[in-house]
Amino acid sequence: MSSSLRRPRPPRPPSRGFILRHLSGEYSLARSFWIHTVLISMLLTAGALASLSYLSAHNSPVRWLSLGVLAFELASLLVWGWAVIGTTMSALKGLFSGSILWSVLAILFLASGVFSILRSLATEMRPFIAEHWAVVQGEQPGDQVIVTYDASHQRAVLTGGIQEGAAASLERLLRSEPAILELQLDSPGGWLREGERLAEIVSRYNLKTYTNGTCMSSCTLPFLAGIQRTAGPSARIGFHQSRGIGESGPKGTDHTLIAIYKKAGLNDEFIRRIDATPSSSIWVPTRAELLAGHVLTR
Repeated sequence: MSSSLRRPRPPRPPSRGFILRHLSGEYSLARSFWIHTVLISMLLTAGALASLSYLSAHNSPVRWLSLGVLAFELASLLVWGWAVIGTTMSALKGLFSGSILWSVLAILFLASGVFSILRSLATEMRPFIAEHWAVVQGEQPGDQVIVTYDASHQRAVLTGGIQEGAAASLERLLRSEPAILELQLDSPGGWLREGERLAEIVSRYNLKTYTNGTCMSSCTLPFLAGIQRTAGPSARIGFHQSRGIGESGPKGTDHTLIAIYKKAGLNDEFIRRIDATPSSSIWVPTRAELLAGHVLTR
């Protein structure tokens, strides 16, 4: 009796996985372009926006938000580079398999994207990344914030930048000094979110507000929350558009701020003037303008 000998099957080459297969252009041009390049980038962006919104909604420290932004930018750059390389390889293979038109269009589109990203990295992205990195390292706007009270124990005094922790310091002071009726402000401004928190505390404790020094930018938010708003002869109260970390150029209308101004009773003409003042500048109204715009109550 005879038996036939079977030849052993050659071992299967190890699978290189999804990432390496894309990089080598093994997937179709349509899949590489629409799924690996377009769809994955959209999903990454949506996930990042959801994460940053969560951090912002839960009053996370500004440095966490900046760290999240930098992590997203790095991940986006890596995923984008991976997608572009693999899609380009797929398009080059398409040139030799008859899909000349779509391959050429894909290559031209990807080349345009590469040029745009590189130009962005060399111009506006450089200060954007640098400013976020400074915040991650602990940079705060202005001089150290100090929250104390005067000799009468009826007036709280806030000086320095509108930095993280300013609102918490004010609330601790108000709890320990229940006789306080007024908040005096002297600040060049700072974080917008912290200014909003300060305004909420001023409103909740029904404080009057006063300044005889500088009250600029986000400092105006707690000032406008006062049930009475007054200023001394040396006061300089300044307004402008808001600006995000690392942003440059005109931002446009901030509807959240517009709502705050309307709630404080500012008239429409005054609000329009604020909205027309870019973040790189500052508008310091005269006392007559502050009274006419209803910034000052007397």
